[in-house]
Amino acid sequence: MRVFSELTADQWGRIALWGGITFVAFIALAVVVFVLRRNLRDDGGKQAGTFNLEDLQKMRDRGDIDEAEYKALRTQAIAAMMVETDKKGS
Repeated sequence: MRVFSELTADQWGRIALWGGITFVAFIALAVVVFVLRRNLRDDGGKQAGTFNLEDLQKMRDRGDIDEAEYKALRTQAIAAMMVETDKKGS
């Protein structure tokens, strides 16, 4: 601890300056990460419950869903696409 006690006022000023710059840079990085994660999570959330028509056709062809389920899910997928198209157009 003798090293800290032997620092001059000029050296303490440099330590405070670089410590402040480091702190501000860390806060800025945290804000950037927070915003990016929120934006990526929002985009993933919109697509989480929707299928594209090709996926639905493959599921029907494999027998994972029957014709009635296919038609119902296709209608929902088309409606979701229309809502997204309307949002992008406005």
